[in-house]
Amino acid sequence: MDVQHRKTSSDGSAELFGIHLEVISKLLQAEEWRLSILQRDLGNQMRQSGIQKEREIEQMNNNIRRTKSQCDQLKREYDVAARRVMRRNSSRRKVIALYILVDN
Repeated sequence: MDVQHRKTSSDGSAELFGIHLEVISKLLQAEEWRLSILQRDLGNQMRQSGIQKEREIEQMNNNIRRTKSQCDQLKREYDVAARRVMRRNSSRRKVIALYILVDN
């Protein structure tokens, strides 16, 4: 009974890591999409001229830098979460193999 409880608890945390990974992936896709739109808008603004346009271009550059930074952070979080899932799955396989060896 205790072994079954540990297995359920372990599966629950693995599922949470999977969900966390999926959420980070979706956020990353959204930020990359946002970044591409900002870069496209910047290109459009640069074709026009004037002091107001220069201010708008500078603001857009700031937005692009901030969005790129957010993308980079999400990529790092995704990598960390993915490594956790892989480690958890790897150690789970080792434990199962040990149980099989002990039972035989």
